[in-house]
Amino acid sequence: MAIELTVNKFPYTITGVPVYETLQATRSSYERMSHLSAFESGLKRGVPLQSLGDCFILRYAFDKRYLKDGLGIDHSHEYQVLSTVVLSFRDQKGRWKSGVVELPNDKRSLALVRDWYDTHSVGQELLKPCSDAFIDGLVQTAARDKRVVPVLKKNSFEFSVKEKKSGSAYSMNPRVITLAGHPKIAEVHAAYLRSNGYDSGPLWDITEDELVSRCPKDMVLCRPVGLDGTEYSGPDNYEYYNDIIIVNADDNYYNCGWARWVVHDVPKIPRVSK
Repeated sequence: MAIELTVNKFPYTITGVPVYETLQATRSSYERMSHLSAFESGLKRGVPLQSLGDCFILRYAFDKRYLKDGLGIDHSHEYQVLSTVVLSFRDQKGRWKSGVVELPNDKRSLALVRDWYDTHSVGQELLKPCSDAFIDGLVQTAARDKRVVPVLKKNSFEFSVKEKKSGSAYSMNPRVITLAGHPKIAEVHAAYLRSNGYDSGPLWDITEDELVSRCPKDMVLCRPVGLDGTEYSGPDNYEYYNDIIIVNADDNYYNCGWARWVVHDVPKIPRVSK
């Protein structure tokens, strides 16, 4: 891949990025942050928090630079705080669906994240009515961008990252594409996993059985997406050690991780043609 990272000045500039062409990113946060603190900082900066797709690109770019020059990777391999969220609900035919979207960098998103943080911190779920104007708008955005998929019957899945002409099984899986935003961005992560000796990439997601017990009718269950790392700090500041390859689409907002803020030459996640 032609992705290159330029670090002679800040923000970082990544060129040759699939779909976006160019991406600019700040340095990593100086310490682990809660999702709430990360969104507050993004609003003050006027720059949106990184998405899952952004992190796929950044991890690959930093890793490629490290392998070439032996330079640092600025916490890119550790647990990341993201703007990507999953909204689970029943459609008009009663089928469980999950919509994926990046929260916009505005006060409405900050209020939602504050609700998430407060409820998850005490072990409860954040549920919002389907009629909530902001939540409905997010679901409509996910539908417009073709990022709505059926909820899983079971958990978890692993997809091969073996390189093929048409793309790896990982990057061609509809659920992975929905989370990453585009198959080419998913393939960047597959390449990163291959270069680090992995044969497959797992995905952890919510299931229908879990939703039946957790999400009443006419409500939307809101969950953040997490990208695990070599370590991350939980709410008690205890360090948990995970595998860098896991994408968790059923994460918690009380987890603390590393944050980064990103801008693109094009809209954050382009629509994906089926």
